[in-house]
Amino acid sequence: MTERSWTGIRAGCVLVLAVLGFVSSAASQDRTDARAGAIHALLINGGNQPASNYLSHLQHLQGMVDLLRRRGIPSERIHVFSADGEDPAADLATRHTPPPNFGLIEDTSLGKRLRPSVQLVDTPWPAVKLHPARLEALRQWFDAARQ
Repeated sequence: MTERSWTGIRAGCVLVLAVLGFVSSAASQDRTDARAGAIHALLINGGNQPASNYLSHLQHLQGMVDLLRRRGIPSERIHVFSADGEDPAADLATRHTPPPNFGLIEDTSLGKRLRPSVQLVDTPWPAVKLHPARLEALRQWFDAARQ
């Protein structure tokens, strides 16, 4: 993969889910219990450009974590790498929600000035241990997972 294509992927705020040994059938619950030590979920979102770490992508991660927990994956086996991890710096792009019936005429100078602006905030997710979505942090995770 070229550096340019990798940059494009990072800028697009990639969401990857890799579930190892995940059993989707409720009928195979006994097998799931026996293999619980082999089940891990790795979720990766965003990167080092806060303006490209969109709230909607974080919401997809939150939904996936909720689904995994409901399917019986323990929290300690769900590994989330998102933006800058738990660093308190602003790393998430959000917009204020306009009031109901708020409309803009697109592609006009007035519409562009009135459009809700993007604000950068810290990722608010105290229920999950967030790791930074950085190549070195992922390498460390994979090295530890091999053990």
